[in-house]
Amino acid sequence: MLNALLSTTLLLGLIPGADAPTKEQIGTWIQELAGEQDAQHANLLSKAWPGARPAVIAALARHAQPAVRSWCARIVGDHAGEIEQRALARSATRDGLPRVRAVALLQLSKRPDGIYVEALRGLLEWESDRGNLLTLLGLVERTGDEDLAAPLLTAIASRFDAELTRAGYASLRKLTRLSLPDEPRAWRAVLEARAEERLERQEREREESEEGSGGGSARD
Repeated sequence: MLNALLSTTLLLGLIPGADAPTKEQIGTWIQELAGEQDAQHANLLSKAWPGARPAVIAALARHAQPAVRSWCARIVGDHAGEIEQRALARSATRDGLPRVRAVALLQLSKRPDGIYVEALRGLLEWESDRGNLLTLLGLVERTGDEDLAAPLLTAIASRFDAELTRAGYASLRKLTRLSLPDEPRAWRAVLEARAEERLERQEREREESEEGSGGGSARD
């Protein structure tokens, strides 16, 4: 028992000079994510990063057991690199089981960057699980990104679910901060006009910035 404890301590990196775990050991830990000591093995894999990254990301994408894929999503979410974010985005939008997609999405939401917004846009189009959709509405709302308003409207308009529709329109109002008409069918025109206004404003600001830069060069 003492030897086993010492071995685990070494692998966790708590003792200086410990050897990195082998590929075989990492593979064993991944398999054990479906066992009774799943949390312990998840901790070992996270401590072994980035050496464990290729195997964990491969298991997240392809492992046959949903429990293993869910744990892999949690482990990947502990780390902040672009490779990890893209792996979570793929899992959130492509995994065949709603609960695995949900875990990946929530892990991805810890770092709301461009990859995260991309994944939200894809999920608005493709997500089919009702519970995941309700979670998704809240996450979209929290981004404050008005560019997600049109995909959000399309998503809720295409699903005939009263609760989901109410929640979606509430999220849309908070996202856009607009006094939208009571009739949902009129919302698209309002949102499209708002998007056009934003584009025109951005174009004006760009032109003014370029003119200002040119004027500064002329004075120099």
